[in-house]
Amino acid sequence: MAWQTGTSTDHQDLLADLRTFLLANGYTSDRYDLAVNDAENDEMIVHSTSEDFYIGIRTFFNSSANAYNWELAGFTGYAAGNTWENQPGISPGRYDGLTTALKYGAYVPASSGTITYWFSATGRRVYGVLKIGTSYLSFYLGFLNPFAAASEYPYPLYIAGCTAQFDRLPNSGNIGLSGLADPITMLSNSNNGPAFVRSPAGLWLPVRNSFETTVNGRTLISGRGVWPCNSPIINTTTVPDDADRLWIESVATRDWTQVIPNSGNPGTEVAKLYKSDDSGGDLVKRFPLTIWGFNANPESQIYGELDGVFWVSAAPGQVDGAVTSEDTLTDGASTFHVFAQGNRSSDFNLQAIEEV
Repeated sequence: MAWQTGTSTDHQDLLADLRTFLLANGYTSDRYDLAVNDAENDEMIVHSTSEDFYIGIRTFFNSSANAYNWELAGFTGYAAGNTWENQPGISPGRYDGLTTALKYGAYVPASSGTITYWFSATGRRVYGVLKIGTSYLSFYLGFLNPFAAASEYPYPLYIAGCTAQFDRLPNSGNIGLSGLADPITMLSNSNNGPAFVRSPAGLWLPVRNSFETTVNGRTLISGRGVWPCNSPIINTTTVPDDADRLWIESVATRDWTQVIPNSGNPGTEVAKLYKSDDSGGDLVKRFPLTIWGFNANPESQIYGELDGVFWVSAAPGQVDGAVTSEDTLTDGASTFHVFAQGNRSSDFNLQAIEEV
């Protein structure tokens, strides 16, 4: 288990720094090709030595948007003679796809300039946060902690960026620059990104809580989402509504949508989830990010939790003040680092990542 912070000079140097970090902490290099077809295109594929899953990142430059970004992918194996897009069991989303729909995937906006980063790795997963300007860009590559036996769910791979759009910039004010707790995709009919779970049946299935709209910011969709920022449908509607998102009990003051709005850019909270009172300093409540399907075809089930990633509220307590990005939380011997999702600043748009 390992944790590292630092700075990189650009998106390609960042990939080199991540690779060095991973190879020193339980990962084996399968591919590291520089300038593949283009000076900006580097490809890295590694696998976990202990858990034997395969993940990869490739850098690219989109001249029309001046975007220096990362494309994320998961695989079921590695074939040395195959190109990137022909690796075994590769997850969806190609920045150089032939159609717009094929381009939607799991991406991380980066930069040609200095990038501050936080990396964490265990044998089960890799995650990281990049800081560019005032934005925090997060990603997760690796296994979920599944709600199933290994024989039932042998390859619970989860690949998540913070945007489904390949050429999005890190300073974007769009709702679609999201995070691990509240993934948002591009269009209502998009099947891709910004996150994917490999199902027990071996299918890559998109995970997103909502899609972007130009009118009110976002619209909820059924399928697979991340709790608590999205909740399962409990009535006959095909799109999540307030009746599906009741928290604890069915009164307005306990309605989860009062704490985490389900519309707007980013939305307006009616109620706040405050810290728990404690004589030695108020305690921040953490909610594990849980992947589940609701009204989903082909699967409606709970897949598992992201390892060491939580939703938290920024609202203060009676003793301690509000939580902000780059704050550190402690719980016994465990340490958690708090980051915003994209460039959002609302109380309900934070995630906490465990330092291991």
